[in-house]
Amino acid sequence: MKNSKIALFIISILVVSMAFGGTGKSVGTYGALELTIPTGAKGVALSESNLAVIGGADAMFYNPAGIARLSTSMEAQLSQMNYLADIGVAYGAFVAKVGNNVVGISAKTLNFGDILHTTAEDPNGYQQAHFSPKYITVSASYAKMFFDRVAFGATFKMISETFIQTSASGAAFDMGVQYKAADLPLSIGVTLKNIGVKMRFDGNDLEHQLVPQDAEEGTILENFASVAQAFEVPASLDIGLTYNLMNMVNIHGVFKNNSFGFNEYRLGADYALKTDAFSAWVGGGTSMYSVDDDTEGWEDAITANPFGISFGGGFKVPISSFNLGVEYGYKSSSLDGLNDLSVLAFTFGF
Repeated sequence: MKNSKIALFIISILVVSMAFGGTGKSVGTYGALELTIPTGAKGVALSESNLAVIGGADAMFYNPAGIARLSTSMEAQLSQMNYLADIGVAYGAFVAKVGNNVVGISAKTLNFGDILHTTAEDPNGYQQAHFSPKYITVSASYAKMFFDRVAFGATFKMISETFIQTSASGAAFDMGVQYKAADLPLSIGVTLKNIGVKMRFDGNDLEHQLVPQDAEEGTILENFASVAQAFEVPASLDIGLTYNLMNMVNIHGVFKNNSFGFNEYRLGADYALKTDAFSAWVGGGTSMYSVDDDTEGWEDAITANPFGISFGGGFKVPISSFNLGVEYGYKSSSLDGLNDLSVLAFTFGF
């Protein structure tokens, strides 16, 4: 009876989400999209479909409830991703048990490389000046196990974006739950992500010296500041299911209800091998857009999913007093001019 009630609750959320979210009319109206860039390697390899069972430091981005399933006293993860258009994404996370609770911190930075600085006076960049935007997201998480099968977690994020002398900052939070059925090899995960305040760019680069409109001849220049439009952060509701076959094969599925674009379906599967001294996994996945608007005449760049199949693998081995994990994830890009994603992640458990 209890399992039936939980299943009915999840189905109700899914129906409501499908009715009210995911529209192409929101594409391009949101900012801080670095919050949607995945971290780690396994989530990338499985197309972010494993939020119902993900655990440890790897869970901070996907479902903060998962850090409550930390198998060691503490765990750290470091990863480096080659993202679209040669953007580098560096990520680090650390989680630790504190009594019956688990807490964690993480940081994600983007490296855009050196970009030629052009101005109205130097539109071709002959002065050879360069700049590099700075995107940093710092997070803190808390999670706790309730009973043996239910975990809850929350994450608070601070967001900073800087272009030369113009910047925007904001804050957002995630909440997540994970539930493992008692009589079925089924796990359920729900995550509410990136619920935050609006952000707005401000700074010296938005100031200009102009002659006031309708001013008399000889009027001196006055300082004017352009006011940038405030923008929302990319909130979403993710609902995931994982079915375990023979204790070695996991089938994953996620419905992602986006506030900033089309809804998505994410599918994945992995094969896991575990012994007392060694564990390994291999898996893959894919994702699909749910295009439910009248998109006739829209460009494929808007209506087409920019990502294709994904795959990866990894292993963990004990070395002295800690466990070392090495994982690799790859996701293909289907749009011309954009590179495929690849990420290498290292995990250290103590």
